[in-house]
Amino acid sequence: PYTKTLTTLKEGNTFPQTVEPGNVFIMGDNRDVSLDSRNTAVGCVASDEIVGKVMRRIWPLSEFGPVY
Repeated sequence: PYTKTLTTLKEGNTFPQTVEPGNVFIMGDNRDVSLDSRNTAVGCVASDEIVGKVMRRIWPLSEFGPVY
């Protein structure tokens, strides 16, 4: 129910896929056309390469607001 269509194998990887320790499988928010870990050009991403800062929480709505 999350997407309108099934994930296809046109992206290059075969499924099921094993994610090695220290890596993450990333998926874009536009599942049908995102260039993400389903594509062999991207693959899994090393956890230590992920950089970001949480500034605002939007879900769940009961906790909406800034994150300190």
